[in-house]
Amino acid sequence: MVDVLEKLRESYLPDYLLLAAMQPYLFHASLLSELNKLVEQISMERNVVLISEFNRRIASIVLTEPVPFLYERLGERYEHILIDEFQDTSVLQWNNLLPLVENTLANGHSSLAVGDAKQAIYRWRGGEMEQILRLHQGNTAALVARAREEEMRELLRLRYETLDPVLEAKSLQVNYRSAREIVDFNNTFFEAVSIRHEALGLVGGIYDEHFGQQVPAAQDSTAQGHVELLFTQKDAPALRFDVAAGAYTQEPLPGHVPEAQLNYDESTCYLTLQLVEQALRDGYGLTDIAVLCRTRYASKIIAKFLKERGYPIISADSLALEFAEVVNLLVSILRVLHQPADTLARAEALLLVDKVVRGLAPTPARARHIAEIANDLHGKLFFDEPAGPGLRRAGRRNRQPGPLRAWPSACSTCLTFWAATAKATICSASSI
Repeated sequence: MVDVLEKLRESYLPDYLLLAAMQPYLFHASLLSELNKLVEQISMERNVVLISEFNRRIASIVLTEPVPFLYERLGERYEHILIDEFQDTSVLQWNNLLPLVENTLANGHSSLAVGDAKQAIYRWRGGEMEQILRLHQGNTAALVARAREEEMRELLRLRYETLDPVLEAKSLQVNYRSAREIVDFNNTFFEAVSIRHEALGLVGGIYDEHFGQQVPAAQDSTAQGHVELLFTQKDAPALRFDVAAGAYTQEPLPGHVPEAQLNYDESTCYLTLQLVEQALRDGYGLTDIAVLCRTRYASKIIAKFLKERGYPIISADSLALEFAEVVNLLVSILRVLHQPADTLARAEALLLVDKVVRGLAPTPARARHIAEIANDLHGKLFFDEPAGPGLRRAGRRNRQPGPLRAWPSACSTCLTFWAATAKATICSASSI
């Protein structure tokens, strides 16, 4: 009985595991199938072809048609072909170019493919860095074996027969763009990666004995580089980080109590800020500093964080109105005027008045006071909130403190809000 069950298990378990893994996504797959049918129908009606489909159609033609026919269709003849960023070239793209490259070589001309497998970043768009690795190694058989159909493998084998005798691999090992410290760090790091993952043949092929770089002998010795790895984490202490010492101090961050903790985004933002401050203390200018982020979301929150602290930021989102605190203040006040019972709008408006007009950092006591005003049933406390000395200083003329009453009035460049007694102007076209 046990033997029978074991045989059944061996026979049906793989299919069961596959179906169990697919089951949660059956609806998504059916939905994508219906969407694909609609895309095909619209493409036929409008007589258009998507780029992804275009590459597949071209591949089905160029590998089977003679090169003269392709040149006839192109209307021109190319004697030399240069392919840059070859590590991000997809299999379809390379197979489409392969007949043309083969023809240039057969006619005594040269073609050049340039790339770095370590810099491959477009796998999600079909980029296949193994191609440049195998061509550099002269192992075109591995590329032929990757094809699924027997007919395709035979076509590729015939194409590569022309390439194999003339393949010439060269490594550019002199780095003219980076300082010695950066080049040494890269060499050491990737060598360690290669040793640690020695069992992975692809990794060993990328980081072989020829991958290391060196700086030119005539490099200016005064041009020094620096590499430092710092890791942020969630639940980090809300304390100032001493970049020079590489450790947290006992000084709490502005607006935080000493025992507070930061989430991952906050920790990243504050560490970035302190690195920027340290660079400025070391004599670098703002134009010497760049912050690179892995995702657009991270770049948005860091740009917003630095801009809120007075740093002029140049980024894809730096000019977006959503990051202008003055604009956000105007919008929040308009929300209160339109919906006086909106407690969230009241709280946002008061927080932005403190931040933009008064220049006050948030405190637990102030937060409780704002919450009490925002949750007032009739909203009277919001409009009776005293302007305070910070708001009076922002005014053009000194007045006695009084309630903050705001209403919109026309301005040639923006909406201007006047506090009834403090005469404070909040205007995006002039300083406050």
